[in-house]
Amino acid sequence: MGFPGVIGAIDCTHIAITTPSEHEEQYFNHHGYHSINVQVICDRDLRAINLNARFPGSVHDQFIWCDSVIKGEMERLHRQRVGDFFLIGDSGYAPEPWLLTPITNTVRGTPEALYTETHCSARNVIERFFGVLKGKFRCLLRDRTLHYAHAQSGKIIETCVILHNMMIHYRVPFDEHEAVAEQNIALANENVGGIVANDGRRVRAAIVERYFNH
Repeated sequence: MGFPGVIGAIDCTHIAITTPSEHEEQYFNHHGYHSINVQVICDRDLRAINLNARFPGSVHDQFIWCDSVIKGEMERLHRQRVGDFFLIGDSGYAPEPWLLTPITNTVRGTPEALYTETHCSARNVIERFFGVLKGKFRCLLRDRTLHYAHAQSGKIIETCVILHNMMIHYRVPFDEHEAVAEQNIALANENVGGIVANDGRRVRAAIVERYFNH
């Protein structure tokens, strides 16, 4: 993915569902419709290596990540110094020693700007993943809407992702021109404080110094 030690890219996407009969307000997202906020981690070959389709649309990406088993596993690898393994995510995530985020408001031509350009290029794989997934399974598109309860909708999403992985494994052809481009506006978490976030910034700064300060 252009970064040493990066094993995947993480992001969330909203899958529209019909208005729930219970706890309706929990599913109403900041885009103005009811949805499930689906977290996916994918590798460079567009394979999903982790999926979470349990959270309603009003829940922020950062909260879903903090509740993730993968976060605990990434932290364990870091604490036990098993190796330098990272995920890459957009500015909607707070920096962590195992989660690399872009550096906002960089000056063009600086090492920080080069890092962020490389980061954004590498992270594009998760945007491609969502586009390809929704291109293959158009029931997941915003204008289609899943007409099922939350739990059933989650299982449909999981099934689509499993089938997507199987298509990649068995090399079922797919024209990526059929992929769907969707706008994703990240709510910045760069200025979040705390020990973990500060450690994340130090790790990120060390990567900038080592690999981008030519």
